[in-house]
Amino acid sequence: SHKVSMALALSVVAASARIDPSAEVGPLAVIGENVVIGPRGRIGPLAVIGDDHVLKRSFYLLPDLPGRFAGGQVWVAREQDRANDSVSPVIIGGHDWASAWAVDEAGNNPYATTPGGTRQRTLAYRFGVNLVMYALTGNYKGDQVHVPQILERLGN
Repeated sequence: SHKVSMALALSVVAASARIDPSAEVGPLAVIGENVVIGPRGRIGPLAVIGDDHVLKRSFYLLPDLPGRFAGGQVWVAREQDRANDSVSPVIIGGHDWASAWAVDEAGNNPYATTPGGTRQRTLAYRFGVNLVMYALTGNYKGDQVHVPQILERLGN
């Protein structure tokens, strides 16, 4: 299920990162700071997501990015190494986001979210919204810090 979450995150971010989501992903291998995804080559170096990362505030303000599981770290490509409007081509975490988002035919959630229960599932959905916003809009939210200076330059 961790592979499912990673594949889903890769698919969501793929459009803005210009990665072909239909390509064979293959096994994930971590080598030092770099990640190798099958025959596609190296993505990296990686960095632990910081408290000020756009992914934590692209729509909802989130201190953590829980999924089915809470805690642990989330890694992204280091900012200075990114193209594509500073959108990381890969987001890796052991939170099992796809299982937290899963709904069966009866409309029930088949997987428990631990330790936070319903509140944690809500935060996992919010992370999903942030992930989509991040993939579609890039770092526009990071640019918001410059709005006062931009307005001043425009004479407003």
